[in-house]
Amino acid sequence: MTSPQMNSHEPSDFLDAGRRNTASRVELSTLMARTQSGYELDVTKLLCLANDADIELAAEALVEGLPVAAGFANFYVIYTRADAATVGQMNVWKGRPPDQTGSIGTTTLRIPTLFDFSKLPSTLTEKRVLDVMEAFLNRGPIGLRGPAASDLPRHMCGQDGDMRTAQTIVPGYKCPSNKLVARAIEQLPERYVYITSANLSHHRTGIEEPAHWKPAPLIFDFRHIVNMQLIRHASEDVAHKEYPGYAEMSTTVVSFHRHATVDGRPALRLERHGSMYVDDVRALLDRFDLGLEIAPSGQERLQERTYDFGH
Repeated sequence: MTSPQMNSHEPSDFLDAGRRNTASRVELSTLMARTQSGYELDVTKLLCLANDADIELAAEALVEGLPVAAGFANFYVIYTRADAATVGQMNVWKGRPPDQTGSIGTTTLRIPTLFDFSKLPSTLTEKRVLDVMEAFLNRGPIGLRGPAASDLPRHMCGQDGDMRTAQTIVPGYKCPSNKLVARAIEQLPERYVYITSANLSHHRTGIEEPAHWKPAPLIFDFRHIVNMQLIRHASEDVAHKEYPGYAEMSTTVVSFHRHATVDGRPALRLERHGSMYVDDVRALLDRFDLGLEIAPSGQERLQERTYDFGH
């Protein structure tokens, strides 16, 4: 197999940074040399979230500007730095438009800093929303969308009518990937990183591609990113058993920036029906006397990736 080439649309500053990083830290550039055989990758040789030293290496790679695929709850995501050039490059590598809005990865303590609670609809209070967030985080992975904090840059914000929104994707309290993100953010000027699902875009493949939940095929799909690093779950089986009731796919996303009521109660909105089943979302919200409105984008559940090999 010939060596994969970087995409021709890369920003020159990102290319230069990548070359400097590769030259200066050889141990962070050896991963792709071990993965050209695709599915035959020996995953035991990869960085592992069970090892603090490996987490430090992965965090350093992220800080230095390299994309890092990581175990995340019961599947995999890709993190990068959150500057516009790097987010745009990752979009291109995935096959997305370069200006597609980025989702935010951060630590659980920093989640509230991403939102402007003064812009909540009149039916919701800051405490009520924070209580709901806490309940979701205690269960597992979730996506949260709300009014964006004023200092977030445009490329990390969505737009819903006149409302600027921020969307964060987080694994819940018990995932060891939290330590990776925390260590990276300690060394970055921003309080967040960019996070995206570990799948190629339908713009590139022509079909909807579910997120990966195994490391070897993930690396095979992204073999065109020569400097991408990967830090795996200690055990895929254990990671999946940690989240009973969650499908192995991208997270469910709920939002709280729109005025919504269901059966006379204030409601949050299901923006994406992913790993957390809609009935479980509804039951959790019911504890807080909240309903669930289903957005058009949340009416059909995401697909779960299947693999036709035994490892």
